[in-house]
Amino acid sequence: MKKVIITGATSYLCAELAQRLVGMGVEVHAIQRAQSNLKRLNTLETLINIYLYDGNTDALRELFESINPDVVFHLAGKYIREEHSGDFDNLIAANIAFGSHLLEALRDSGVKCVVNTGSYFQFGDAGSAPINFYAACKNAFAEILHYYTSQNDFSATSLIIFDSYGPGDWRPKLFPAALEAIRNNSVLAIPTKNVTLYPVYVSDVVDCFIEAAMHLLNGTDGISGESFAVRGDKAVSI
Repeated sequence: MKKVIITGATSYLCAELAQRLVGMGVEVHAIQRAQSNLKRLNTLETLINIYLYDGNTDALRELFESINPDVVFHLAGKYIREEHSGDFDNLIAANIAFGSHLLEALRDSGVKCVVNTGSYFQFGDAGSAPINFYAACKNAFAEILHYYTSQNDFSATSLIIFDSYGPGDWRPKLFPAALEAIRNNSVLAIPTKNVTLYPVYVSDVVDCFIEAAMHLLNGTDGISGESFAVRGDKAVSI
């Protein structure tokens, strides 16, 4: 890989991926929606090229043609665990519309490799229905991605991310909350239901993104059009 485009670079996983790629000498370009908090990039902002997405597919197409990346890492999305009626438009825009605009622009620009990001929330408990509207949107986009790959417009694979954790994690998740409770000697509220987790360290997640991209670039059989779980190999309970 010499040049890549990342969507959602202000998210925790994306920032870690971008940092690793920069360290490998890869030229990193990031596409962000106008609502994104660029302050989260910290010093990384000076090491990558950032472009704001304004909803214009033609502008995306021109951007892809001018950069001509080897791989696009699509990690952008909006997560709301328990949505309300006022959240639906934002969830659809971030998790379906933006990605669809991205794929349409990619098809016309000649970019050939896409690594998409999914969530284990898409599969519920034991393969049941998605657990929330966010996950349903992720499923909808997976079907759209499958449509484009079935037309041989490009090669793509999806990584289904489980319970990632690591240093400096600002997300409202269990591991940062547990760390904060330890620091403050406070009680941590946990679900009464016995929740099963598959923790995976952030650097291992980044390894998987890079491994998937290299397989797509090398044309490895059985990669394009498939989804792969990124998780620890042992289930643990809270």
